Amino acid sequence: MNLRILILIWLINDSIIPVLAWRLVLLFFIGVALSLRIIWRSSTNTENSVPTLQNPFEIRPAMAFAALFVILSVVTGIVQKSFGDTGVLGLSTIVGVTDVVPFILSLIRGSDALSKIVVPAIIIAMLSNTIARGAYFAVLSPTNRKETA
Repeated sequence: MNLRILILIWLINDSIIPVLAWRLVLLFFIGVALSLRIIWRSSTNTENSVPTLQNPFEIRPAMAFAALFVILSVVTGIVQKSFGDTGVLGLSTIVGVTDVVPFILSLIRGSDALSKIVVPAIIIAMLSNTIARGAYFAVLSPTNRKETA
């Protein structure tokens, strides 16, 4: 996720890449190291299953993404005007339980993308999303809870 977000930000607004790049690359390598550790510890499991693939050109996910982007753009603007930077940081924590890409896009678009709050809000949203995914996995896969923790 970290490299994907970094590339997306580079494509949309590359002015914050110098501040954000090393943080996301560091998080990427930490994730790779943790994943390799789990793979090496569970190398006895040789079961290979192919996940069910979905059509990437379906209209429903695109419409849901667009709706989420519009909603988060409006909410981010309202929160920033009402509560300032602290409100945006709080919102970035809450948004982590959903898809963080629309929130990040709403943060980096516009002329004030170099604000001091954008980079911390992106990092908080991504870490919140990672924790939420870990919690989802722990609930949905009770046999692997110990490894998830």
